[in-house]
Amino acid sequence: MEQTLTFEDTLVSKISKLTIFDQFAHTIFVDQKKGIIEVETSHRELNVIKFVRTEIAYDLKNHRVISKDMESNRIIISDLMGGSTISVDKSICKCVSTDLNKLFIQELNRFKDVEKHDFNLFSQNIFNKIFYPNTKDGLISKFIKLSQGMSWAIVPYNLLNIFYNTDKLKLCKEENDKLIYHLGTIENIDVYINPDDISGKIFFGNYNSIIILAKKYMNIFENNQGMNYNFEYLFLEQGLIKSLEVK
Repeated sequence: MEQTLTFEDTLVSKISKLTIFDQFAHTIFVDQKKGIIEVETSHRELNVIKFVRTEIAYDLKNHRVISKDMESNRIIISDLMGGSTISVDKSICKCVSTDLNKLFIQELNRFKDVEKHDFNLFSQNIFNKIFYPNTKDGLISKFIKLSQGMSWAIVPYNLLNIFYNTDKLKLCKEENDKLIYHLGTIENIDVYINPDDISGKIFFGNYNSIIILAKKYMNIFENNQGMNYNFEYLFLEQGLIKSLEVK
């Protein structure tokens, strides 16, 4: 089937409302797959805030989803993690947004300078369970300690009950449109829940810890596989990220 290339920026706008854009990091929309951006960072020196401008060369990654209409429904095929995941009757925006959230967590795991910590809650040996037990309250205390100097934390879904039931949590009263949603605050750090993650690993960061680059539009074409939607993006490590793996 002959390919016809089109461009769609409305889809990018809809995706940005669902995904991690501007939620945990500064998002910059670019026109080209490859290029150079100028980034301004600040630091305090002798009680004076100084600003530094840096040029960063980038090459965006591509994520593709394919939409194929069948007799009774529509199939969405995603290239996530080098394989294929299949969804039925799911919107393109919802599928791409869900994938981008997963790709974001994968990138956090791959960042080189992540400060790693762990907490044995579920896998304690018998001796420690009796004499030196780690508790859910202990996990929250560890969380608060690691959150010092951070502005947000992403908590996996399998730890939701622990955080929801702590008296340290101030619940968010606003509606949550994002797929990774705002649960509330603990000691002035924003706590977010990732419903698609059950890894037991919590991530901490600041708004300037990461830069997200995204193409302003999606490349769309049709071939014998179906309608191809290509979203180009890049996650850049810029500052301190911490992780707490709960075992």
